Amino acid sequence: MTTRRGLLASIVTVAVIAGGLVIWQQVRSTCPDAYSAAATYLPDDEVTFNGRVWRATRSTISDNPSTRGTAWADAGTC
Repeated sequence: MTTRRGLLASIVTVAVIAGGLVIWQQVRSTCPDAYSAAATYLPDDEVTFNGRVWRATRSTISDNPSTRGTAWADAGTC
């Protein structure tokens, strides 16, 4: 049972918020590669930039994730 509990803890993080609301968040086992201004990204590609994970919402070249334009969506931390 301890092994099972450890495996579950490594896969999913559970946060209980006041009022009994439970939020499940997938924990990443690895972080995506760092953002490169020279790379071409396709929709759903992920990068790491300034400690956050960003997911491309459209094809993009040299659009910086920190500008939070339409090219990138914040996908949390890793």
